[in-house]
Amino acid sequence: MMDRCYRERNRSFQYYGGRGIYVADEWHDFSVFLADMGRAPEGMSLDRIDGDGPYSKQNCRWATAKLQNRNSNRNIMVARDGLIMCVAEWAELLCGIVTGK
Repeated sequence: MMDRCYRERNRSFQYYGGRGIYVADEWHDFSVFLADMGRAPEGMSLDRIDGDGPYSKQNCRWATAKLQNRNSNRNIMVARDGLIMCVAEWAELLCGIVTGK
């Protein structure tokens, strides 16, 4: 999180710090981050709810890889009958095709 937001040599910097994603000031102290989020549950990693927002208590959660993939700006979103979901979610709903873990 810190590395990809602040170290320009990080291979993912352009997708994080390079586009304005930052870590809340209080989370620069790991003990505060840990008090806010706790340890990662097994099989989960840190996810930003709003992918354009910062790493902060209000914008982060522990999430499975599947949830994180559904929360990606690389998804193609489809609107139908008042619902907006990514293609993978529509496939699961309409065709019974289970994608991801």
